[in-house]
Amino acid sequence: MPQNPEDPGVRENRSADVLADESETMLSTQLETEVGDPTFKVDIVVSDIGKVAVYHSRPFRKKLAWLEFDLETRRMAFIMDDGDARDFGAPVPGHLAKNMQNAHQVLMVLLDEAGEPKAGQYYPLIVHRS
Repeated sequence: MPQNPEDPGVRENRSADVLADESETMLSTQLETEVGDPTFKVDIVVSDIGKVAVYHSRPFRKKLAWLEFDLETRRMAFIMDDGDARDFGAPVPGHLAKNMQNAHQVLMVLLDEAGEPKAGQYYPLIVHRS
């Protein structure tokens, strides 16, 4: 994916993606690791109409229940069945956060070793507004 010159951590994806038809622009950002696992990569993708997908390179250690996103801090938390929360430490870039304000669900996509989609499932998204 080409880099966004305004923010080198953000890549533009203009392909016909799982979330987008040809009229949508997809923007994404990579959050580096799950706590303690440097091989765990997360890529957040948001369409210009607010569809959200999270691509992850490895399964979560615990069962995911829902996601929460705080518009003010631009932080996304992954909430597990037992109440444990995973925060990857990097804020979602502002232009992605703006498109997330009306989202209600996230498509979580597990990638295989080659980076191809292996499995996907929708999870609820709770958006916190101040």
